[in-house]
Amino acid sequence: MRLRAVFFDLDQTLFPAEQAYRRGLRSAWRALREREPVGWERFQSLYARARQRVKARLKSSPSARSRLLYFKQLVEDLSGRPRPALVLAMMRAYDRAWPAADLGASRRVAAALAGSYTLGILTNLVCDTQLRKMLRLDPDGRLFRVLITSEELGVEKPQRAMFREACRRAGCRPGEALMVGDDWEHDVLGSLRAGLRAVWLRPPGSPERRLPAGAARIDHLSELPAVLGGAP
Repeated sequence: MRLRAVFFDLDQTLFPAEQAYRRGLRSAWRALREREPVGWERFQSLYARARQRVKARLKSSPSARSRLLYFKQLVEDLSGRPRPALVLAMMRAYDRAWPAADLGASRRVAAALAGSYTLGILTNLVCDTQLRKMLRLDPDGRLFRVLITSEELGVEKPQRAMFREACRRAGCRPGEALMVGDDWEHDVLGSLRAGLRAVWLRPPGSPERRLPAGAARIDHLSELPAVLGGAP
């Protein structure tokens, strides 16, 4: 079956999220420190606890990934009351980390493929956060015709519904689509179970895995066009 659509994970696949998160947390801490005498180590502890509490409360809801909720919980734990101005100041500071990300390689790969395939993004995060990243990657939607966040569907990868909805929006059948991502369970196995093909972008230092039928492996995103060149 001819390949018609290529879907990508966003974080750690197209967008170097871990680097941006680290910069963002430092920036949010500095915003907090302007109002409260909180050191970096204590901030990390407060943030980890707030994040854990939000995730425990919301469980599998996509909202459990909201950084804004983590900061709100942190401030309430610290102050014993809601402080909207402080929470929003921390969030604005956090968001300023995105423009520092180097997305040149991701843009080049997407541009190389956009003329041959319908490109899309499937991501397990809240829409606001991911749209801010897309402002840097593809602000006018010229490269990616499909963008699906778990928040808008109410389900997350590796559930089949995420992949099936992507295929519906791309106007293709599952067998005509391929998923590219760094997460073995969410991106690779999830897409294969939904009837798509998969390319695993192996994270640096990750062990080798036996590839199931329908899956391929790359170590760098720049390898993807050559891999797809052999796809029927």
